[in-house]
Amino acid sequence: MARRPVEYLFKTAEKWGNQEFLHIPAYASGNTTRAATSHTYSASVCEVRAIAALYSEQGVSAGMRVGLMLENSAAFFFHWLALNELGVAIVPLNKELASEDCAHIIRDSKLSLVTCFSDLAKIVGAALELVEEAVTTWCADADLLPVVKGRRVASQDECALLYTSGSTGLPKGCILTNEYFEVAGQEYLALGGLCTLQEGGERLVTPLPLVHMNALACSTMAMMMSGGCIIQLDRFHPKTWWQQVVSAGATVIHYLGVMPAILLQFPVTNVEKKHQIKFGFGAGVNPKHHKVFEDRFGFPLVEGWSMTEVGGAAWVIASKEPRHVANCCFGKPSSRMEYRLVRDDGALVQKGESGELLVRSAGSDPRRGFFGGYYGQSALT
Repeated sequence: MARRPVEYLFKTAEKWGNQEFLHIPAYASGNTTRAATSHTYSASVCEVRAIAALYSEQGVSAGMRVGLMLENSAAFFFHWLALNELGVAIVPLNKELASEDCAHIIRDSKLSLVTCFSDLAKIVGAALELVEEAVTTWCADADLLPVVKGRRVASQDECALLYTSGSTGLPKGCILTNEYFEVAGQEYLALGGLCTLQEGGERLVTPLPLVHMNALACSTMAMMMSGGCIIQLDRFHPKTWWQQVVSAGATVIHYLGVMPAILLQFPVTNVEKKHQIKFGFGAGVNPKHHKVFEDRFGFPLVEGWSMTEVGGAAWVIASKEPRHVANCCFGKPSSRMEYRLVRDDGALVQKGESGELLVRSAGSDPRRGFFGGYYGQSALT
């Protein structure tokens, strides 16, 4: 039986209680300035348990689902882990979604409650107007949590329900189990090579959204399972990127391909030479930027491949040489996965042919660490 993510928080706090678990850097935009905040493992445990008690007192219990529109904040982590302790699954909600898309997710996932910041209540309200059934809303930074009378629609092993982009139809809910999160962390820590992580010593900075699996499962679990610190940005700020990386003492960054392209457009500065980054972990860097970036900034961009449905169970990461930089190479498969490259008719491709990549976990359970299926859509699963 897999451990829940919150159990790893508790376990790590026993050894690394005074270490930082979360660091939210300072950010200024227009007339708004946010001071940097830090939370140790011990303090985070107290916060999580207090929030879990509050949810429990108001009727939130195992088998329910709760939507979180808390952006990239410390509150998101604390509420997610508090609900995980109660056996409640979360459904991350993106404030950038159109009301119709947000309403579809709320309706499809059968939420009992939506927790949001007060300044996002209008966005939630607009979506709820399109939902036929009543759903409780809680502004976590303002109001007392009302009594919640919800439905039990999720298994206690469900940790999160993440929705696909919906590029070929309505978004589908990917059931992510506690095992999915556990395997994602285990596989990250097992990568080695250029991606070797030191226990209790890493500080991973990510601007990626917590509504996607990379920030929610990969970086969070790797740090939480190894006593590292998550440096969570609200988003990518190109002009102040290196100042944020240096001031936060980051040792690892997570990126998407557009980030190197943007950073290379800026003139060389002294601050970009002061970082302590060992490697970048991401995907999609433009081949013509790959080596140029590494030569200028002095650390490797480790490319990889995965998707929400696969998680860490069958991802492929170029963490060991030769990486074939600038050739769109994302590495070799690990011994813990199996794969086939097939034609449209299912036959194996010949060398040099293009094909479709099929993956599964090696061993007796080919779905170990994969998503649990599309919620309510077994035929599509």
